[in-house]
Amino acid sequence: MELHLFLLLACLLVASHQSFARLTFRQIQESSNPSTNDAGGETEEKNVQVAPCLLISYRYELQTEEDKLVWKCRLSGSDAQNAGVKFNGNHAYVDIKGIEFVLNANHNIMSHHTTLFAEGAVIEDHLLHISPFNELHFHTPATAIRRRRLATTSGNLDVLVARVVTTDSQPTAMRAEMSDAIFGTDGDLVNLKSQIEGCSDGKLTITPATGTGSSCEDNPSYLGFFQFESGAYANCDYFSRSNEDNPDICANFGDRLDLDNDGDTANGSCCVCGGGTPGSYDVDVVDGVVNVNLNALASTETANNLQELA
Repeated sequence: MELHLFLLLACLLVASHQSFARLTFRQIQESSNPSTNDAGGETEEKNVQVAPCLLISYRYELQTEEDKLVWKCRLSGSDAQNAGVKFNGNHAYVDIKGIEFVLNANHNIMSHHTTLFAEGAVIEDHLLHISPFNELHFHTPATAIRRRRLATTSGNLDVLVARVVTTDSQPTAMRAEMSDAIFGTDGDLVNLKSQIEGCSDGKLTITPATGTGSSCEDNPSYLGFFQFESGAYANCDYFSRSNEDNPDICANFGDRLDLDNDGDTANGSCCVCGGGTPGSYDVDVVDGVVNVNLNALASTETANNLQELA
């Protein structure tokens, strides 16, 4: 079952989890000469985007203003490192300065599917800086386009609401109130569940998620069987991204040995290829709502950093 996560950071963040699109890495020629400014002097080297990033939109429901739609780009590899990825993560979700140029250039962007490569775009201060002078390249997998046209309107969706609590802030609504507003568990007749089921004439149903289930963890020591010129590796993340467009990728490359010569393969290390470490989880979920406690100050962290922490 597809699990849809509703994340609240003193607000309710609604996002639908989709499979990530495959990245096509692009080589950027690096000059051996230092950059110069208009006066002929040397300028500080900038980190430019070297690989496509995945465009993702979030809609925030804030108490002080109307719903706000925010676009971010999920960077990988060296781009993520240059953006300041935290906790040894593989990705960095960065804000886009100049998002208006992106949206004006492509009116058919699909969140969680369309990738963006902006030639010469600078990655700095956890931002992707885009100007009118950057040439923009977009890619949306054909499978995603077909899925949008044939979106399902029947079946059942397991829905989890996450109530995020920081050391200095938390939503005013408690778990029982949130559950009632979303699932109608305490008599609220107009809620997310009732509206979706009503609009679909009962063909699409909503069920509050439970806190138990099975899981799988990729082998963190699997480096990858190939390194791209961008510096990124064909690791478990690569197989996961590529599997949607190329379902035979594990069969074709899953038995290739790891570059660090430890005998690991994707078929044995990556969940998407049938490997990894299986497990289970048991989380305190009450009526479809779970508390997520962060050891962070909401007043000093950016929304982007809080999102990464959660």
